[in-house]
Amino acid sequence: MGIPKTKQIKKSIRSYKTSEVTCEWVHEIENLYPTNCDWSWGDVERGYKEYVNFLNEYQNHLDKMKVAKEAEEKQKQAKKKFDLFLASIILKDKLEDVSDVYSCMEAILSKDKYLRLAHWLARNRGDWSDGCSYAETGLSEFTVEDETDRKIYNCIYEYINNWGDHGDGRVFRDCEWNYDVLYGIAQKKNPEVFEDYRKLEELKISTRYDTY
Repeated sequence: MGIPKTKQIKKSIRSYKTSEVTCEWVHEIENLYPTNCDWSWGDVERGYKEYVNFLNEYQNHLDKMKVAKEAEEKQKQAKKKFDLFLASIILKDKLEDVSDVYSCMEAILSKDKYLRLAHWLARNRGDWSDGCSYAETGLSEFTVEDETDRKIYNCIYEYINNWGDHGDGRVFRDCEWNYDVLYGIAQKKNPEVFEDYRKLEELKISTRYDTY
């Protein structure tokens, strides 16, 4: 059952013969919704694929924006933590010349000679492109006060003085008085200072201050 698309009409008033013609409503719908288009099914498939690619690219763009925004927010939070830590160091030690990560690190290292030497030895272990300059910086302010200090000084000085025989910062990881041993001494002698140092090292990484 359905609406007929054709109908029978007489050829003339006096004629008994009829002919089949298309109903008017069919022509009206064809005028409103033409079916004889120029595109092919291949055009439809190609258009669909292009649309899907567009959606995927747009989603990738949104994902990258989200990651960038999250990274920016994480950086802001890390900077906020660093600023609070910096303020606490200034207030606790009544420092006037501390204004950034470099001066803050220097203020902390100046409180313990073992910590200072360990810090620069560790730096030299990670980067010896400029020879043993970091180790020299650490040893330059290491004062000898007892026999243990003398052993430490002689050990590090020997590697600095004979750098040409080694030429590898990993010697400060493997030597008798390496930076891990010195960190242990600093932690035992000045646990609060060592904790401040540890916190600052973590904040350096999170705020990308990794050059000191």
